[in-house]
Amino acid sequence: MAFGFSPKYEQEISITGLDHIRAYVQAVETAKELGWSAGFYSETGFVAYTGFSALSWGEEIRVIFSNDTIRLKSECTGAQIYDWGKNKNNVRQFISKFQNCQN
Repeated sequence: MAFGFSPKYEQEISITGLDHIRAYVQAVETAKELGWSAGFYSETGFVAYTGFSALSWGEEIRVIFSNDTIRLKSECTGAQIYDWGKNKNNVRQFISKFQNCQN
């Protein structure tokens, strides 16, 4: 459970050996499967948003491609002090679905 003004969680994953275009498309599809809505796309990544829930105002997830890695950052969008583990869970769910798609 993260604490702070705007609680967040970040993690990088390796995409060595995976074509960047395919990785990008796969990442977008992963976000869609998780029910996240995309708000911004660029050549280096995209931003997606989760919906509101009983424990959260929603989170912004940044998916940034750099060389052979994807940097994931989930951050609360509201004036939350605690994230109740939502940011870490968002990142872990993304990684799990993304890696399952590779297999």
